[in-house]
Amino acid sequence: MADLDIEKKEIVVATTDAPAVDDGASSTADYDALGVEVRGIAPVPLSKREKLNPWGVFTMWMSSNMVVSSFATGMLGSTLFYLNFRDGLLLLIFFNILGILPPAIFSTFGPKLGMRQMVLTRYSFGYYGTYLISLLNIIACLGWSAVNVVVGGQVINGINSNVPIEAGIAIIAVLTTIVAIFGYKVIHHFERFAWIPMLFIFLCVLGLSAQYWYTDSSTPSDVGDILSFGGTIYGFATGWTSYAADYNAYQPPESNSVVVFILTFLGLFIPLFFVELIGFGVALAAYNNDDYAAANGSTGGILSAVLAPWGGFGKFLMVLIALSIVANNVPNDYSLGLSMQTYGRFMENIKRIWWTLFGAVIYIIIAIVSVGRFTQTLDDFLLVVGYWLAAYASIVLCDHFVFRRGKFDSYDISAWDTPSALPSGIPAVIAFLAGIAGAVLGMSEVWYIGVVALDISQPYGGDIGFELSFGFSFVVYLILRSVELKFFTKKE
Repeated sequence: MADLDIEKKEIVVATTDAPAVDDGASSTADYDALGVEVRGIAPVPLSKREKLNPWGVFTMWMSSNMVVSSFATGMLGSTLFYLNFRDGLLLLIFFNILGILPPAIFSTFGPKLGMRQMVLTRYSFGYYGTYLISLLNIIACLGWSAVNVVVGGQVINGINSNVPIEAGIAIIAVLTTIVAIFGYKVIHHFERFAWIPMLFIFLCVLGLSAQYWYTDSSTPSDVGDILSFGGTIYGFATGWTSYAADYNAYQPPESNSVVVFILTFLGLFIPLFFVELIGFGVALAAYNNDDYAAANGSTGGILSAVLAPWGGFGKFLMVLIALSIVANNVPNDYSLGLSMQTYGRFMENIKRIWWTLFGAVIYIIIAIVSVGRFTQTLDDFLLVVGYWLAAYASIVLCDHFVFRRGKFDSYDISAWDTPSALPSGIPAVIAFLAGIAGAVLGMSEVWYIGVVALDISQPYGGDIGFELSFGFSFVVYLILRSVELKFFTKKE
C-alpha cells in the first residue's frame, strides 16, 4: 500500500508557484491573444491569483441558477408528485438547504488551495480512485447540459411551434460553448450580469400567474411523493458539489472563508428557492387555468401561456428565458473539460477547450434522444445525481473535518500529480461503493424500487437514496481510513 502519511511530510500550502503543464509557449501565446484561459488542472500559483469582488462569488451562482431549469424542477412537485402547496413549499426550503451546504463548503477550498474540485478529490480518493469520481462528474456534466438544453429547446418551441425542439437544443448548445471556451474570467464576467434580466422576468411570471395558484393544502400528500420530490430538489441543488472549487481557484488564499461560504450559500439558495417555487406554483395553477393545463406539463408551453397576455413583449421575454440556459450550462461545460484532464498527463496536455467542444457534441445527441420522455428523464437524472454526490460529499467532508481537522495546511499541494505522495484512495472507493449500495436500498425509480423505499410507501416507494448514501459512505470511510492510518501508514 502506498505511503499514506502525507500529514508528516513537509507541507506546501498555497504560497508557492505551482507549475502548470508545459504545453508549448507558442501555442499558449496564441490562446492568450484570443483571451482563452490556458491553465488546466494544475494548482493556480499566487502570481496568477486575482482578488475577486466578493459579490462575484454571489453573482456566479445567482446567474447559474436564476434560470428556466430551476423552474422546470419546481414544476415536478405538481406534474409528477402531485404535492399540495404547503408540503411543496416546505420541501423546497429544507432540501435546498441540505443540497446547498456541500458546494458552499467546497467553494471555500478554492482560494485556500488554488485547486480544482477534481484535483482536491485526489487527497481523499487518491490519484487513481479519482478516475471513478471524474468519470461520474463527466457524466453528470453531460447530463446537466443535456437536461438544460432540452428545457431551452422546449421554450423556443413554445415561442414558435414551427421551430423544432431539436433546433432550439442546437442553438442553446452553440451559445453555451462559445462562452465556456474562454474560461474562468469570461465566465465570471458573464455571470455577473446574467441574473438581472431573469429576476425581472420571473417576477413578471409570478405577477401574472399568482392569482391562479392552487394553494389549498387540505388534501394530504403521499409520504412517498414527499420524500421523492425532496430527493429531486436535493439532487438539483447539490449538483454543483463536484465542481464548486473550480470557480474560486484564482482567488487569493487570504480570502475570508466565512464570506465565501455565505455568499455561495445565498447565491445558490435565493434563485433556487425563488424560481422553483414559481415553477411549482405555476404548475399548480393549471388546476385553475385551462390555458396552463393545455400545456400538458411542458415547461415552454406553460410559460408561453403565462406570458401570452403580453403579446409580442411576452414572446421577447420567452426568448430571454430560453437564453438563460446559457448561464446554467456554462459551468457544466467548463468543468467537464477540467475533469477530462484528470486522466493522466496525456489527457491533461489536450487543452480544456477541445474537451469542451467534444462534450457539446455528446450532450446535444443525448438531449435529442431524451426529448420524448423529458419529465421522467429529468426526475430520474436528478435523483441519481443526488445519490452519488451524497456519497462523494460525505467522504471528502469526513476526510477534511475528521482526519485533517479542517486544516488546509495538511494538504501537500506539491503532491497534486504524484500518485505515490497521495493517499491510496482505497478506503474512499470502498466507502463510495458502500454509499451506492445504500442508495440502491433507498431509491425509488421507475426502473427500480429499493426494499427500504418500498417499505416506506406502496406501490411506488419513497426515495431516501441520498440519505442512505451519505450515511453509509461516512461511516465506512471513517472506519476504513482510521484503520489504514493506524496499521498501513509508513512511519518515519
